[in-house]
Amino acid sequence: LIQAIPDLVYFKDRELHTIIANQAYADFIGRSIEDVVGKRDRELLPADLAAQCEKSDSDVLAKARAVRREEVSAVQGDGAKTYFETVKVPLLNADGEATGLVGVSRDITERKVAELLLEEQNTQLKERNQELDTYTHSVAHDLKNPLSLILGYAEMVHTECEDLSSGELREYMGSILFNGRKMISIINALLL
Repeated sequence: LIQAIPDLVYFKDRELHTIIANQAYADFIGRSIEDVVGKRDRELLPADLAAQCEKSDSDVLAKARAVRREEVSAVQGDGAKTYFETVKVPLLNADGEATGLVGVSRDITERKVAELLLEEQNTQLKERNQELDTYTHSVAHDLKNPLSLILGYAEMVHTECEDLSSGELREYMGSILFNGRKMISIINALLL
C-alpha cells in the first residue's frame, strides 16, 4: 500500500532507524529501499535536513503526539530548495508509550514558491502604493494652491462686484484665468 503513495512514507523505531520506507522516499534520497532500511537520517540526508528531521522525530517520541511541520531541503544538485509538509505520528504500544513513528512528507515546493512570489509581489505593491501616496500628496498640494487663489478671487468678485472697478474686476478675473490654466496644465501633465 505505501508503495502506491506518491508522498515520502517511512516508519522509524525508537532509536530513529528507518524500518520501512516507500520507493518515493528512497528515490528522494537517491538510494534503494534496502540501503535506506536500518539507517538514521544523519546517514542518509544532508546535515541541515537531518537535524530538522531528527528534532521533529524526537518531539513526536517524547510527547507521544503527532506533529505537522514544514521542512526545507536543498538536496538537488543545482542547489534548488525543495519544501515538504511533513506529518509524523507516534506508534504507541499498549501502555501508550511511543515505540516509533510513521511519517509522511509531501512535496509542497510549487505551492511554497508561489507563496514566496506572492509575498514578494505584495511587498513591491506596498512600496508602489507608498510611492503613489507620496505622489498624490504632491499633486494635491500643487493643485490646492491655484485652486485656493481661484476661489479667493471668485469669492471677492461675487461678494464685491458692485464695489469693484472694471480694472479690479479685470485683474481678479485675470488671476482666476491664470490659475485655472495652471491647474489644467498640471492635470494635462498627469494625463500624459
